[in-house]
Amino acid sequence: MFPVAEYLAAKQPVLDPATLPVIVAVQVQERVRGNDRAFAVASLTQLFGPEGIPDGIPTLEDDRICHASNSRFRAVENSQATVRRWLDAVQDRDIDEVLDCFSPNGSWQNVPHPPAIGQDAIRAMLEPILARSEQVMWDIVTESYSSDRAWLERVDRFVIDGTEYAVRCNGVLEIDPGLGLITAVRDYVDLGEWRSRITAANL
Repeated sequence: MFPVAEYLAAKQPVLDPATLPVIVAVQVQERVRGNDRAFAVASLTQLFGPEGIPDGIPTLEDDRICHASNSRFRAVENSQATVRRWLDAVQDRDIDEVLDCFSPNGSWQNVPHPPAIGQDAIRAMLEPILARSEQVMWDIVTESYSSDRAWLERVDRFVIDGTEYAVRCNGVLEIDPGLGLITAVRDYVDLGEWRSRITAANL
């Protein structure tokens, strides 16, 4: 074990993102390089406890690991941007913009129904309710992202003829990080609950 202060006194330590949460690694590296060692010490102490740094976590002078950490962090930010663009398009009821968020062979599945595969099929599935709604609001309850996937706990709200219809949903999105496009959406919804709420809307 290495005391935290001693660990950070090494030559500009760069923390391996394989052994640390990437955001923690990036934050600590940035603060060390900015001479804010008090923050770095506090962060690592909170992560590892007062005993110090385990022997297995390397101290490296090579910037390649820092670049790898930053690259992974940017990839997560890019996936968040892709999802935000998709959510904004849905809430704007802009079906063309929604489809622009998908790869050509992308899919959208309301589990357990078979997926709508390809942009024409997604349009056929989604356009009727977007066109019928006066307002669409998808509230994000919790969310988590990686470079190529997003997990969203949502409450999907549709205002139709002045009445709001809401359904709880858990969505998983797969993202092509190179294209910045969605390749698959899987929404897990209680379809019985949803049907019971929209019967009066004649959908």
